[in-house]
Amino acid sequence: MRDDLFQELLQNAREAGAWLRGEHVEEIRVTFVGEPDPREVRARLGMTREALAAALCITVDDLRRWEQGHRDSNSAAARLLWIAENHPSVFVQSAARTNAG
Repeated sequence: MRDDLFQELLQNAREAGAWLRGEHVEEIRVTFVGEPDPREVRARLGMTREALAAALCITVDDLRRWEQGHRDSNSAAARLLWIAENHPSVFVQSAARTNAG
């Protein structure tokens, strides 16, 4: 294993341990393999939190928690976010129809 990758892995393990012990850790964001980061998708689409939450059919509070790394998303919202990341034009068109109706 390359030394730089090992050092990064070691640092991540130390931070995870500190978080588990309840020690103050700067900002920790949890992402799940295969699941898009809602904050990054929202920024890339240029959407407000309110607009993205409406398009995902979840509350703004749920989206905020999801962006902060809490896995409160349901499977339907996670699938819609995947579509937003991989097919943004389809998602934006669908969101416009949802918000108009």
